[in-house]
Amino acid sequence: NDSSICEPGTLKSGTALINGSDGMEQVGAVDAIALQVGVYFGDSGKALGETVDAGSVSPGLSCMADISNVIGKTVAFTNESSTSGYQYPTLQLRNAGIEDDQYEKVFAGGHDGSVAAVYNGDADFGVAYDDARRSLRKTNTDVGDKVIIFNLTSEIPNDVIAVRTDLPDSLKGAIYYNMDAYLKTEEGEAVSDEVFGWTDMQVAKDSDFDVVREANEKLGVND
Repeated sequence: NDSSICEPGTLKSGTALINGSDGMEQVGAVDAIALQVGVYFGDSGKALGETVDAGSVSPGLSCMADISNVIGKTVAFTNESSTSGYQYPTLQLRNAGIEDDQYEKVFAGGHDGSVAAVYNGDADFGVAYDDARRSLRKTNTDVGDKVIIFNLTSEIPNDVIAVRTDLPDSLKGAIYYNMDAYLKTEEGEAVSDEVFGWTDMQVAKDSDFDVVREANEKLGVND
């Protein structure tokens, strides 16, 4: 990213963005729900300052900036079927009055590809899940400094763990309980972080998916 788009005084190291009750907020990286670049699990929980074979991982930069900065620029998306990598960001731009023809769209094929496109200077902006910079941190320890987080979409239901509706409630409960319990172990956290990029889960309700239905309708995904 070009740090000149950041609002004065908001470009800070070791920070992240979250969706708060009054809109987007900037918090410390360890206080974000999504696991941020440079954050790792220590003996006392989440901590900043991860070290990998390639060296110390950047604690990561974030700032506040208007999404209108994408106008006239190149934006790297993942693929058209991705909620966080295409559908939600596109819907957010359109809701802000920014149409598809006001920026150049490229598809990087994946979340790590979108981050790499910005890191390598092949795109001005990129969209991905929070915090996809982690996918490059082991080989590019400065990714958190070169790729700056400046915007979030609304919350997205992600990586759904689904079961058949006709399963007994006791079995559904046991599946959730055991997966939740595994995530609370050191091994479970590490495996889930490496495979999925998340380390916690919660029970979903049908209304959680209203935003997905809206995106599908407005983007004509099911046409």
